[in-house]
Amino acid sequence: MLQARQQVAYPFRVDSIVSIKDGYTIIQEKQKKGIVDSVGRLIVPVSYDNVSIFHEGIALLIKNERIGYVTRQGRIIAEPEYLSGTYFRSGKARVKTRFMQYTIDEHNRKIEKNLTSLSYVIIGSFITLLGFYFTLMYRQSRHKQVF
Repeated sequence: MLQARQQVAYPFRVDSIVSIKDGYTIIQEKQKKGIVDSVGRLIVPVSYDNVSIFHEGIALLIKNERIGYVTRQGRIIAEPEYLSGTYFRSGKARVKTRFMQYTIDEHNRKIEKNLTSLSYVIIGSFITLLGFYFTLMYRQSRHKQVF
């Protein structure tokens, strides 16, 4: 397989070339994708459901409906663990877990955190249930007869 512009031979078999940008190529073999550089070195193994092009030197990795990140050098910043995530902008990305949203840096350090809307729904439901419980307990205590 030859890369379009530079005529570099990849030392492995690929089914298709998905995208070429800034000297990096997203390749696909069967249903999995990976990234190679302009000299044919495998930067991201062909084992992900999807990968993105690099933004600020960092690409998204998607595996089993989870998001992770990798650098141009192939260093994994975060294994695919997040339910959703944005591209890096100004050295930060927004990611979401089941109950929390975070802003992470290039080392996967969580520098900001917030509850997700699901967390607010759960907390709100719990408070509502507590209100019903205490209302019921109050009504029952008023109807008790003393002998």
